[in-house]
Amino acid sequence: MQRLQQQIQGGPGSAFNPGFQGGFPPGPGGGSPGTPGLPAPPTSWGQAGPGSAGAVPPRVDAAAAYASQEAQLQGMGFTDRARNLAALEATHGNINAAVERLLSS
Repeated sequence: MQRLQQQIQGGPGSAFNPGFQGGFPPGPGGGSPGTPGLPAPPTSWGQAGPGSAGAVPPRVDAAAAYASQEAQLQGMGFTDRARNLAALEATHGNINAAVERLLSS
């Protein structure tokens, strides 16, 4: 009971003590202190983690990627191919959002 009171009041080694330097030891999967089992974060913003999740995907040709959606827009009466492709690219190929975008501009 005294130990609990001492921890609550900020005794040595207490989480309530402003000088507390505690944390979790590395978990079974490795990891950094304080995050059991999780890999350590990259040391700089430019580094990608395992699997290159932070890598920038290659640029895709919008005309090729959205050919079927562009044909649908043409069939709906949107005949400006450049505007159609820009709207499709901005909406990641979502035909409904592209139509809304074309109608609002």
